[in-house]
Amino acid sequence: MRFTRNVLIDNRPDSNGIGFEMSFGPALVDNNIFVGTTTSAYNSGTGVTGMDASGVTYVHNLVLGYGSSASIYSLSGRTCGIWPNKTLPNADALASSRLASNVMEPMMADRSMRRPHPNPNARTCAISNWTVEANMLLGLAKSPWAVMHTAKNGTRGEPLVADDTLDFNVIRGSPVVFSAQKKHVGPRPPTVEIKGNHNVTGSAGFNATVDVDALTLTLTVDAAVGQTGCTPGGPGGEADFTGAPRSSTKCTPGPIEGLVPGQARTISLAPVGP
Repeated sequence: MRFTRNVLIDNRPDSNGIGFEMSFGPALVDNNIFVGTTTSAYNSGTGVTGMDASGVTYVHNLVLGYGSSASIYSLSGRTCGIWPNKTLPNADALASSRLASNVMEPMMADRSMRRPHPNPNARTCAISNWTVEANMLLGLAKSPWAVMHTAKNGTRGEPLVADDTLDFNVIRGSPVVFSAQKKHVGPRPPTVEIKGNHNVTGSAGFNATVDVDALTLTLTVDAAVGQTGCTPGGPGGEADFTGAPRSSTKCTPGPIEGLVPGQARTISLAPVGP
């Protein structure tokens, strides 16, 4: 699935921008604007969340006004896989064919109708293969800009927090925290990569404001916007939030192309054509 060029403003307190739960992906979330609140200092929710979810590419988004920008954290121990309705004809064969073709949509059946035991090919839900790159993640200065789970293995010994990258973002907040049950702080899982992020906490030259009445966003950036090292092109790299083509030679983090340090840029948040 793809979620692109959307605006979410003023969710209720403690709510999140967008979340994924019990999914394998692939999902692409790009060139969106998530604003937690415009009426107070911040929303104590989170910009993007992952719970037992994998295969999410989150690129060129703006997260503003949340406590933390990202929480790729929750592992419940649930089983992700096919749970066929035992009342359907050839349910086991149908489940096997869907698994083989990587079709993971749920079958339309009430939970009480599902088999009491999961398909033997199912696996423990993970939070793996996340790509969080080239975003503007402007959370609360005192909160971790991202929270992730420490290393954990599934029922077959497979790593559940694996092959995740959080690179080349403009961020505001304290360093990433790795924890279990949000109490114990532990080490980073070995295949989680975090590099090239530029922290603009305290920078007077980096500011983002939303005018709800006029439905506009004004961005002022500093030199960090050109220093992350993100790569042009790639998923979400063809056009920005406004529909303007992105550069093929220079990558600009966030949803707006062509930002110039020290120059305020105001865009409309009203719906536009494709």
